[in-house]
Amino acid sequence: MHNMTHVEIAIKHSLTPTEREAVLTLLTNCDTTEQLHTAQLLRLLRMQSDSEANDFLIYADGMLIGYAALSNYGTDERDILAIIDPQYRRQGIFRRLLHTITTTCQQRRIERIVIPCEHHTEAARLCMEALAIPFLYAEHAMTLGTLQSRPMPATPVLFRAAQTDEGPLITALMMDGTMSAETIQELVTNALQKPNERFYFGIVHNEIIGILRLIQMQERVGIYSFVVREDCRGKGYGRQMLQQAIYIAQEQKPQEITLEVDVTNTNAIGLYRSCGFTITTTYDYYLYNIPQR
Repeated sequence: MHNMTHVEIAIKHSLTPTEREAVLTLLTNCDTTEQLHTAQLLRLLRMQSDSEANDFLIYADGMLIGYAALSNYGTDERDILAIIDPQYRRQGIFRRLLHTITTTCQQRRIERIVIPCEHHTEAARLCMEALAIPFLYAEHAMTLGTLQSRPMPATPVLFRAAQTDEGPLITALMMDGTMSAETIQELVTNALQKPNERFYFGIVHNEIIGILRLIQMQERVGIYSFVVREDCRGKGYGRQMLQQAIYIAQEQKPQEITLEVDVTNTNAIGLYRSCGFTITTTYDYYLYNIPQR
């Protein structure tokens, strides 16, 4: 453990090349030391505009020892990724960071932030407990190995890209109670404007039965927002949609394909495993309610 004489938190709209390199080094070191997958989650959160100051750099005596990124989607709720060098923990730095983030969220009228922590990191769990931040839910992060494809059945699922004016339809399909309608609507609106994100509909007999989103993230593709209508489940439609999404993701070149799934969703986990996905890590999510002024 290092003792510090001066800690400073800088809030940035965007990172300079030097700062980005320092953050990447910090994340890589933490990933290696503690067998984390922070850099993977970072790539998702960093695909955002610089219209807001969402980067928090933590310095001790001029050296970068911590970093946090606040997602730019969500009206009343945001995600936050935070990492602190293990040598500088248990010194109240995260508490101070949380205070800074709280002030920022209060200014923007953000009511809640969701904090992901890898399940096997005891330090993160103890920190959440010490700050009385309650557990919300957990997700497995899964990566595709070798695709275990199956022939298309007698009733094939048509897979087509959603158009930019179909936002309301996408939003309606994604309404599952885990996020507010406003947050989903904003997420969909932002995603439809990004060249590296695309929604796809699953269609059977000219009727939309599901939705799925592909996000191109440098050297990998993430599968998100995968929903099959409840009355259409158990018929093999989800497998068809997933297979077609994988084909599209690998159309240009072979690349890593990942997804995340609630640990309690045993049916989906079984589907993903049967298609060739394996669990790489598990994230516990905690919900912090921003104190209102």
